[in-house]
Amino acid sequence: MTRIRQPWDRLLWGVVLHSQADPMLLSALWHEAEFGEYEGEPSRALLFCTRAQVRAWCKKWNAKETAYGTSVRWRVSPVRVRETVRKL
Repeated sequence: MTRIRQPWDRLLWGVVLHSQADPMLLSALWHEAEFGEYEGEPSRALLFCTRAQVRAWCKKWNAKETAYGTSVRWRVSPVRVRETVRKL
């Protein structure tokens, strides 16, 4: 028997990439490229529960990009997002 899960609506923290193009919300694929894939990963935005967690991730990513020294200026910053899941 399949268990029916209740819908949810919660505030979380996401990561926005700023470059020469329009800003975009990063997906979990970026996390995989940085830290490796984990079993059962859903395909969705890269989300964090707390602002401190997302700020630490952004600081680490920005430091790595600065050290890499590319001509394109890529920066990431925290952004508040709402994750809504509902049954269709």
